[in-house]
Amino acid sequence: MRIPTVLLLAATLLFFGCTGVPEEAEDSKRWTAALVEKIQSLPHVDRLQDVQYSLQGAFNHNQAWISGTVHSDSNDDTTNLKLIDEVGRGVATALADNPIEDSWVKIEVVGSQGRGYGLDDVGLPTAPTLDDLAKRYNIVRK
Repeated sequence: MRIPTVLLLAATLLFFGCTGVPEEAEDSKRWTAALVEKIQSLPHVDRLQDVQYSLQGAFNHNQAWISGTVHSDSNDDTTNLKLIDEVGRGVATALADNPIEDSWVKIEVVGSQGRGYGLDDVGLPTAPTLDDLAKRYNIVRK
């Protein structure tokens, strides 16, 4: 009775992806540092808040979430729209070698007066994938 239960459990875990995540993808500190380094050097970035990369899911860790807020030193719409576009390019560039296919991005720029700008303001989905960003900015992913 125990052998079928163990086999069923093992098959379930394999089916839902509990194995097979590339080791390099699990290094959240590495990917977060790459994001911060790429974004903080952009013009008009005042400060970053909670910019991070993390693996998601109880059973399937083959999904990643990239999130955070980029505070701008400008209140000008044109400047901040250009900044959110450059942030999108920065995310795609910083994570081009990240092997996780199912990676979602929810990051925004907040102007000096508090107005928010998202990637959807520059023609991308509200929460695009890294593949969406790579396609837009012609960046080859691993």
